[in-house]
Amino acid sequence: MTDENKNNAATFFGYEEIALQREINGKKTVQVKCLPVRRLCEYAALFTLEPEMVGLCTDLTPEEVDMLSTEDSGRIFEKAHELNFAPFSAWLNRK
Repeated sequence: MTDENKNNAATFFGYEEIALQREINGKKTVQVKCLPVRRLCEYAALFTLEPEMVGLCTDLTPEEVDMLSTEDSGRIFEKAHELNFAPFSAWLNRK
């Protein structure tokens, strides 16, 4: 599947699933969400704050975010930006 098709599927479903290297509280995967427009101000405020961005874009608790490996946290953080930066940019241009 091409990157464009993956992004289209993620937008359709509202998330993309990421496999974790290490299970966290029985979770082997995490859903990285495509944020709705009403959450884009939060996205902007947390743009460079990795743990907070991971928490915003997933259903992980703060404790579970702290349990992630640095690799998993980084992959989730990058996926959060991959899924949300283009819609955020369009929203920002309208402002």
